[in-house]
Amino acid sequence: MTSIDQAGLPAAGVAAAATAAAPAPVRRPRRELAAATVGSVVEAYDWKAAPAVKAGPVVKAAPGVKAPSPWPVLRAHLGRLAVVFAVTSGATTTFYFVTVDFPSYAENAGAAGKEETSAALLLGMVALLAAMLGGGRAADRFGALPVLRLGFAGLALGTVPLLPAMNSGRVSVQLVTVVLLFLLGLPLAVSNVFAGQLFPPAVRAVAVGLPTAAAISLFGGTFPMLAELLRSAGLGAWLPWWPALTAAVALAASWAVPEHPGREHPVSVTPHA
Repeated sequence: MTSIDQAGLPAAGVAAAATAAAPAPVRRPRRELAAATVGSVVEAYDWKAAPAVKAGPVVKAAPGVKAPSPWPVLRAHLGRLAVVFAVTSGATTTFYFVTVDFPSYAENAGAAGKEETSAALLLGMVALLAAMLGGGRAADRFGALPVLRLGFAGLALGTVPLLPAMNSGRVSVQLVTVVLLFLLGLPLAVSNVFAGQLFPPAVRAVAVGLPTAAAISLFGGTFPMLAELLRSAGLGAWLPWWPALTAAVALAASWAVPEHPGREHPVSVTPHA
């Protein structure tokens, strides 16, 4: 069983591809497209533990007995909450950069027009879905952590060199879009399993949901504003450093988690024999 919610994936890919391929008069505004794309992807993964994570037993409190607060358990896992926040931040920043701001970045750099960059998203979404499918299968065999680390390492080391190469004409905008979204698809394929297995079942939903929502709001919601701020200051060339930096932080955070923190909720998917 892979960690991907496969039933929801076509919605994200078809919506982005159809919008990118549509003629200009019927294309939706960028802000509306961003909201729809992000919403469909978040819905596709549901940002929770996948079926591969074994759920704990349902415990019903006796009548008149107040359910115990989850906060003491959450306070005992502050380090792992920070790991989920860092991993989500790294994926969110790259996602917003490539799917929302990339047309403006490429046009400002003189690498390609917005029409060409938006059309390249068709190939990029195919690469994203392929990486997620392949990453899920690889996680079944080798574990979730190696797949997640491979994707973030590629983003941390490859984003900054790829973008100047594209701006100078040595690399096409299509290739850059495909490579970045393929690398992003690897951590996305396993992030829900990775995050869910860090916490006991009793607090799993809250422990994964809180840092994930905070990271998406903080790093995704502010990315367009940051991009415009840098471009207005004449510093648009520095923009790729932000997703590269957040990917590097996510990679470092993944090493703060042991491969097998406990039998109750291990990090890595058990490899097949």
